[in-house]
Amino acid sequence: MEDGHIWMVALSKRNLTTHTYDEELAEKLVKEIQELFQPMLRNLYEKLLKER
Repeated sequence: MEDGHIWMVALSKRNLTTHTYDEELAEKLVKEIQELFQPMLRNLYEKLLKER
C-alpha cells in the first residue's frame, strides 16, 4: 500500500481524537484531516471504485 507511514499517522491521530476534550488539539486535528488525510482517503476511494 502506498503512503503506509501516512496511514499509520492517521490511525494514531484517530486514536487521539477518541478521548480528547482539548479544543486546541481538536482544531489541529481537523486541519490535519483536511490537508493530509482527506486527499489520501479520496485517492483510496477512487482506487477502490476502479477495482469494482
